[in-house]
Amino acid sequence: EYADFLADHELQLGLALRLAERDYRRRPDHGHALETYAWALHKNGRSGEAAPYIERALDARRQLGEKKGIAISLNCLGNIEQLRGRHDRAMALYLEALNLVREIKWRSGEAETLGYMATVMAARGRYAAARESLREAAVIYEELGDVNGLAVVTAASSAVECSLGSCDEALATA
Repeated sequence: EYADFLADHELQLGLALRLAERDYRRRPDHGHALETYAWALHKNGRSGEAAPYIERALDARRQLGEKKGIAISLNCLGNIEQLRGRHDRAMALYLEALNLVREIKWRSGEAETLGYMATVMAARGRYAAARESLREAAVIYEELGDVNGLAVVTAASSAVECSLGSCDEALATA
């Protein structure tokens, strides 16, 4: 868990990688250990090496039927694929994750996935679609009372609004 925390917050990334690798070596077929190792590799600039580990994590979680874990792995792999410039693959992964989180009624996972999808849409210049995805995520975060999630979505929405030529509106809502 500590390796996850460090990697997610981009703190002591070398330590995060060492801890994740140690856990992976102890539990080489465990979905969470594989995913954490992949994420730590990715955060250390080694995304090309990370993809096979997250693919294995996804396979492990599918075999166990861990729907929430599957969605997490799909989003993680989507993030890696997006940063590798594979936007079509990333969007397909995010859509699969979105369907899953909606099926299990995991609202915060739904909002997070919508945010990831918006980043792909914006990268493709589909700013209006990104805006709608972010608005949907914001509604969920408001319903959940998740101020951190709402802050992230608000910042992303401001960037999208500015890309649409509404920088004044973006600054007013930021």
